[in-house]
Amino acid sequence: MPQVQNKLDFKVKTLESNEIEEAALLIGTAFQDEVISSYLDIKPEEYAKFLKPLIKDSVKKELSLALYEAEKMMAVIFADDYLASDFDYEDKEILDAKFAPLLNYLDKLHVNPKEQELKKAGTKFYHLYFAASLREARGKGYMRKLFEESHKLAISKGFDAAIIEASSDAIRHLAISYNYEILNEAKLKGNAGFENYQGEHSVAIIVKDLHKNQ
Repeated sequence: MPQVQNKLDFKVKTLESNEIEEAALLIGTAFQDEVISSYLDIKPEEYAKFLKPLIKDSVKKELSLALYEAEKMMAVIFADDYLASDFDYEDKEILDAKFAPLLNYLDKLHVNPKEQELKKAGTKFYHLYFAASLREARGKGYMRKLFEESHKLAISKGFDAAIIEASSDAIRHLAISYNYEILNEAKLKGNAGFENYQGEHSVAIIVKDLHKNQ
């Protein structure tokens, strides 16, 4: 996609190979504010190691976006085509164990009647894996702009629906404002790997039909 520049001096562009490491670390840094990251003690560098091969695959398919303000990367949407792949990454055995509670929890969330029905119908999903912004970028409408551009990108690539594991209230509220619908939701409490978690935090699987309600 072409770069999108505007009068507030920020631009949105397709993520490129030379930006993978920076994008992975930005996501890891932003997700330090997340309940799940805090509970599982996942550090920014661990997120970056885990994400880099996944983002590399996404970059090859031109599915992810970055937003820059005055030449500084401020926000990222990392997306994939929802097709399972086995990626090799640094410290794989250690990170697999660390991320296992989160990935197993998300796998359970994806087993729901509405999503299974969409899959059986052959729905092509644009999976917004991570939407993240630096603290200094929040409150400026940057994530809203990234959402809009990601929807345009997904439509241009022939996707039918966008799907997100919404782990923060901010992303959930933003997505719902774009007519995403909740398919499934579950609390962390009681799930494997979260046995000692006593809060009420939950994650929701939300989806948007890209052919309507733009």
